[in-house]
Amino acid sequence: MRPVAQLNLADSDWGRAMAWARSTDRRSGWLADPYHAVRYGTSLRLSAERDVFVEAVKDTAMGMYDRDVAMRTRDRILAVGDFAALTPQRARELGATYGLDFLVSEQTVDLPLAFQSGPLRIYRLR
Repeated sequence: MRPVAQLNLADSDWGRAMAWARSTDRRSGWLADPYHAVRYGTSLRLSAERDVFVEAVKDTAMGMYDRDVAMRTRDRILAVGDFAALTPQRARELGATYGLDFLVSEQTVDLPLAFQSGPLRIYRLR
């Protein structure tokens, strides 16, 4: 069970990956499992202070207040599709189309590896 509140990132694979992500260009774009915040307990946006392509839970909730956000969230979730089956070609296409620089995944993907902590890998898209 996770604590109700925590002031810093846990010393975990996710925490180490997010610390590395904070060392990258603030303008970098990130692609991660749309449900990464549920899986790891914190969002990439909050933990790494970097923009992420889509965060399904939060972005869907924000979409209740703004139709444009709702439509963009739906379109991006559909664009990612089955994240576990994301191919290197599709990841590169998303990177080129949306200006994304990095992919965070537990999958082994045939892309240049930028950082790894345990099963978490960060790949370069450009």
